Amino acid sequence: MEQWYNLTEKERVNNVYSNYTIKDFWDWWSDGKDRYMEIRIVKNFPLLKETAERFNLSWSNSGVYVNNSLDLKRVIAFVRDKKTTVWYSIQPRKKNIKRDGSFGLEGKDYFVDEIAFIFVDIDRKIKQDVASCNDLENCDKMIEVLLDRFKIEDWNKNYAKICSGNGLHLLIKLDIPIKIPDVEFEKVIQHNTNTNKKEEVFLPHFNDDFELMKKLIPSGIGRDIKKFTRKYEDTLNVEVDDMVFKLSGVGALPFTKNIKYKTFRWRGIITIEAGTNKGLSDYVMLKEQNIQLYKKKNILAKSRAILAKDRIYKNKFDEHILIRFMLDNEFPEGGINNKLWFQLKILLRDSNIDIVDKEFRIIHEQLKRKHSRTFSSNIPNDQYNFNKTTINNFCIDICHPPLYKLWENKKKTTNFGLNKISYKIKILSKKKINLEEDTTIYEDLKKCKKVLKPKEYAGNGIIIAQFINGCIDKYGEDKTKYYCKYVLKDWFGRE
Repeated sequence: MEQWYNLTEKERVNNVYSNYTIKDFWDWWSDGKDRYMEIRIVKNFPLLKETAERFNLSWSNSGVYVNNSLDLKRVIAFVRDKKTTVWYSIQPRKKNIKRDGSFGLEGKDYFVDEIAFIFVDIDRKIKQDVASCNDLENCDKMIEVLLDRFKIEDWNKNYAKICSGNGLHLLIKLDIPIKIPDVEFEKVIQHNTNTNKKEEVFLPHFNDDFELMKKLIPSGIGRDIKKFTRKYEDTLNVEVDDMVFKLSGVGALPFTKNIKYKTFRWRGIITIEAGTNKGLSDYVMLKEQNIQLYKKKNILAKSRAILAKDRIYKNKFDEHILIRFMLDNEFPEGGINNKLWFQLKILLRDSNIDIVDKEFRIIHEQLKRKHSRTFSSNIPNDQYNFNKTTINNFCIDICHPPLYKLWENKKKTTNFGLNKISYKIKILSKKKINLEEDTTIYEDLKKCKKVLKPKEYAGNGIIIAQFINGCIDKYGEDKTKYYCKYVLKDWFGRE
């Protein structure tokens, strides 16, 4: 049978692309969940607005949004002959607070709901005209090389290969989507230069967890994919575009036209595999642990040593501090799976608990019902370390007392004389330190600490009072009281 890339354009459409429908693509992409896909319509705002109004769809300045196969089909049918190239969001979108304070959908990073795919874009190095059969063959060879590498871990079971018209796109589906943490918003008054009037706008504050998730693919497995494929690029005369690893990246929408070089090429699905890439999500999360990806695994390695107080003991599962925390509390969306459950699985491994153990299965079912999540039971390999800071950071983000001692690996210091910080210290000063809008509490703390001087206790007290006033202005009174009670003393009291 002749390979797809050696066929003519018409033959590819009739004999390959026609094997899949728009509904097939939607069902695979949406994974049976209520997801929003952005259809990005660039450089044609009138078409964007007309499309949204015609089909009564949510829209933003970047695109329109669909959440079912019928709307996707309608949009594709309407736009594909309008001489405009359109794209789709690789990762599902979510509703969030917009600049004007309304609740809706946009194409920015903080409107991404979760990381569901690893997206790889293969293109020719030399782009002078439409891709030849040989160009497409070389792109296909690069994808097969990458899939062979993933095959070693059985991570080639769920993916889609899409012809973008002049190159190839590969989407590898994670077994468990990685939820993007929510960000907070602040209402500020700004001057609008267009209207020459003041207006209320809502600006996002990006926390550490959000920034980590934003960099997870580009700085982690994306970077290593680029490194892995680089040695084949010169031979095949193709390249991997690392720009598509960004959180809000878009891909070539199948069943539409790629309009370029005074002509067009149809985009279509070459193949879809719909198995399960078991364990891939945990592996991607290695970046959070600062572990180098693609590091050779020693499957015979013994579990890491674990302190007796942290171990999970048989017949005492429900007494463990982390299990009790998860059973007794309701949590906001974001981070439960990637933070708490992931760390608990590491403890299960290091405590030599078998996942078929009856006691574990009972607790597992209780946790799934409590949080309405699947909580996969695949145990991380020995490259992962139990990290109390990860759990404490989760607690701080939701304003819950930290489960473990904060920053216990840092040496204590009394140089600043700030061992008795309380919310009441704010009365020492009516002034405030102005904190930047887009920084996290940790970045604010670092900035404040640089101003403190050893053994100038009175002066340091005034600075902390001004910092607390700045926190009240930025985070609000309740959250600032929490920081004073649980965070500031430990932070400033350690080197």
